[in-house]
Amino acid sequence: MRNFGNFLKDERGDFVQYALYLIIVVLGTAPFLAILTGAVGGKFTQFTNKVNQIGG
Repeated sequence: MRNFGNFLKDERGDFVQYALYLIIVVLGTAPFLAILTGAVGGKFTQFTNKVNQIGG
């Protein structure tokens, strides 16, 4: 248990710290990306419908 405590107190930047930063970045950008993909998906659907009307 003592080694694990030292591992958590280590401030050099280790795997746990980088993993936490990665989780924060992913969770912070996920809502924006979800909105963006929804908007792009809607525009893509409109585009394919127009192309299908022309080539139909």
